Amino acid sequence: MDMKERMKRLWFAALSLTCVLAGCISFSEADETAENVLVENAPGYNSWPMIQAVNGKLVCAYSRGSGHTIAEWGRHAYARTSTDGGKTWGPEVVVAASPTEGEVMIGKGFDSGGAALFWVRCLGKAKHHDLYRTTDGATFTKIASPKLDPFPMQITDVFRVKGTLMCLWFATDYSRTGRGSWGVLTSTDDGAHWTQRVVEKDVPLADLPTEPSVVVMDDGRLLGLARTEIPGEEGGRQFQLTSCDGGMTWRKTKTNIGDVRISTPALVYDAATGVVHNYYYERGKGRVKRRTAKASEIFDNPTRWPAPTVVAYGHEERPHDAGNVNVAVWNGKHVLAYYYGTQSQAAVYVKSLRPCVTATPLADLERPSATAHFVAEHPWKCFYYTNSLEAAAGAVKAYADTLTLPTGETLKAKELTFDAENRGDLDKLFGVKHRENHWDMDAQDNHYAILVNELYAPADGTAMIGATAEWWMSFYANGEKVYTTWPNGDYWDSIQYTNHVFPVPLKKGRNLVVLYARRGLGRWFAAFGEAPKMPSVWSRQTVERHFFPGTEQIDCGPWLTDPAADSATISFILPRTRRAGIEYRKVGVEAWTKVWQQSAIQKRTGAFFRYELKGLEPDAQYEYRVVTIVGTKTVRSPLHHFRTFSAKPQTVRLTVTADLHLDAPDAADDRFVPMSKMPNALDADVFVSLGDSTSRGEDIRRGMIDYYMKGLLRTFGHDRYVFTVHGNHEWRGEDASEYFMYFPKGYYSARVGEAFLLVLDSGERDPIDSWQGKADPDAAYNVYDKAYMAEQRKWLEETLKSESCRSAKFRIVMIHCPPTVTLPYETPHMKALLDGLLVSWDKNKKPEVLTHLWLTGHKHESWFRQRMGINELQICGPHHVGGGLGCATVEIGPEAIRLKDWHVRRNELAYDVTITPDGKVIQKSGK
Repeated sequence: MDMKERMKRLWFAALSLTCVLAGCISFSEADETAENVLVENAPGYNSWPMIQAVNGKLVCAYSRGSGHTIAEWGRHAYARTSTDGGKTWGPEVVVAASPTEGEVMIGKGFDSGGAALFWVRCLGKAKHHDLYRTTDGATFTKIASPKLDPFPMQITDVFRVKGTLMCLWFATDYSRTGRGSWGVLTSTDDGAHWTQRVVEKDVPLADLPTEPSVVVMDDGRLLGLARTEIPGEEGGRQFQLTSCDGGMTWRKTKTNIGDVRISTPALVYDAATGVVHNYYYERGKGRVKRRTAKASEIFDNPTRWPAPTVVAYGHEERPHDAGNVNVAVWNGKHVLAYYYGTQSQAAVYVKSLRPCVTATPLADLERPSATAHFVAEHPWKCFYYTNSLEAAAGAVKAYADTLTLPTGETLKAKELTFDAENRGDLDKLFGVKHRENHWDMDAQDNHYAILVNELYAPADGTAMIGATAEWWMSFYANGEKVYTTWPNGDYWDSIQYTNHVFPVPLKKGRNLVVLYARRGLGRWFAAFGEAPKMPSVWSRQTVERHFFPGTEQIDCGPWLTDPAADSATISFILPRTRRAGIEYRKVGVEAWTKVWQQSAIQKRTGAFFRYELKGLEPDAQYEYRVVTIVGTKTVRSPLHHFRTFSAKPQTVRLTVTADLHLDAPDAADDRFVPMSKMPNALDADVFVSLGDSTSRGEDIRRGMIDYYMKGLLRTFGHDRYVFTVHGNHEWRGEDASEYFMYFPKGYYSARVGEAFLLVLDSGERDPIDSWQGKADPDAAYNVYDKAYMAEQRKWLEETLKSESCRSAKFRIVMIHCPPTVTLPYETPHMKALLDGLLVSWDKNKKPEVLTHLWLTGHKHESWFRQRMGINELQICGPHHVGGGLGCATVEIGPEAIRLKDWHVRRNELAYDVTITPDGKVIQKSGK
């Protein structure tokens, strides 16, 4: 084997290994369609495509009507063909166009001779389903119109079991209170006649598998996935349908696939590898996703599907005006057909993809995500020997200058500090000479090393570690071997510690770790660090582009802050460092305005971006999208919207909650989803969280972004402003200062319509004079906060004098701690900040500025009361058993504030209050 061929084999082995480690990541090749290819965008709602490969052509059949409805006689079925794998498409032909019916494509398959079959649903004076046959995609012959009872809403894809054609069907009216059924159709004469059988009847919508896709495994078993009609944010997950007896009996279970919003799955099975691919469109987020697994392993493990990869993007204004991926196999590639657009104008697209190199085995599915982070406390102690050190590696007991081998021989350590890319040169450290022309190992090249260090972890958990050593290594943590590359080696010709990524359990405090390595051909390096940073001889961008192409465009956001008449601020976080900007325009205007952050002469590269859009028109509707650049590729997010305000009379709506204390991944949906069901909660212009959105500042990114902000946006969307109040719990912990990276203002104001909104910081509830003697060290890292509160007082004095505040008909204060309650530590903070300006603790004095409403949290209780001359709504937190979860809607109209406070868990209206411009209260209900 020559050198070129050897390195080529190593290269492809490395690609395969990377795909396994990265969880089934696909990689691009030159003959893939890099962008979505348009099939049809004639005026109207082009949608619901079915794609099939027949006789050297791709046939894409689809439906077109005037809008997103199947109940119109003007909707008909059409098709186009492609002879180059979907890159170009021929003229449109008619599949079905009855003047008294509406026709929709609902299923596809093959007959025994390889001709393509397409099911068409026909709705008119009489409902029926027609089966069409084609061998060229140009002419379609109707071969069946079976009489069925119960009448299916849809008949789905055709598959073959031992010479018999088979389809699944389902019947439903899609109502939450209705009942449905599903079952099987079979044909023994290539589709001319069909026999119907019911598998389940009288099924509630939540338990009904709809629009299924089925594949036949090489052992004859049937594996299917079906859509759920329950939205994903409400807990809906795809169904898995399996049969071990050729479709006579079926087992129905729920999967772990919940990132769906009434999305239809499409399965592709590769008999050569036993791999099944599940494609689906995540509606509302504009993303086509793929999950890949060994069919035999997932068959009895429906909740073990691996994490998805984003493989394509779409854009829709409403979640349901997009989706329904359908897939055909063409020359070893997967050609995806799907649609997206608006409710009156949608288009059909295709995209060609290489299938995943391999599927993620179940062992890898059990890898936990990183829950612990660490710091390597010392330089690495490195021991060198010319014979195996395997027995010694597992027996290392301490970070020390000497290492005693099982033979009794003692080795002296050399210290190695990894460079900025977290790698070290072992050849240089140990004086090993590199042999340029040596390509085969021999007895002279036995070079072994043990590298020892201690990792400090602030809490128990699992860390995701990346490590490499040319060419063999094993990694030990606290005496246990957790990863090894023996016997195959690294299969990689560059050092990057995403070459091998693996979970390592760490305990709180110090953890002894050992990296045991043997030198191979080439230079001897080692790399170590916390994944997923990517030091490499390649550029970071090249590595990301080639090996991690499926990462989502945006990790969190975008979200809106700082509403005003002529400006708005948009923030978002990318999954990794990239260049990104904003495109925006007034609704109805064709041209986009583009804004980029700059660093010297280039667009700035970063992971967190905040853009203030200036010079906007008052009282106007705008649309915007995030633009990211990856190499030469530009990716645009779905469109989002915002409105500007003005001082003229207009209605402004707030949705308000408090003390969410989001400390777990599922806590956000547990809070936000029930809130969203309260009357008018989703109609808000501004969403307000009154502090303590997370419990501690030990990990602000996790609590405030991964839990709070992602959960909020997942439920309430991106089209409203977010006011996040700084609560006392956000003051605490080693990471608390990071709060101001994402939420740069602890206090701020906004004029929206005739209302002036004040957001204030009530400070830390505990004294912060010194860390010494404190039983709870939460506040130990904080500086003495009197200076901060004094600055806020000065800002407040000036703000209250402003014309925006003085001229407002209504003034509303949002603050974490309530001023109407005497609290041991909070009240001194409140007095120093507010006394004489907004409220007075002296009954004989009046505050300088009238406030109409105070929105507060902190107490985890629920009340509305008039005390100290102010109107205060205290919103209960989720842990108060008397009140449950609180959510208030505030409507600020031209003549009054209408306030409704809900006990969400009990779906009970606690307070219904109207406040007039003179501060008087009309209380319709409540205590």
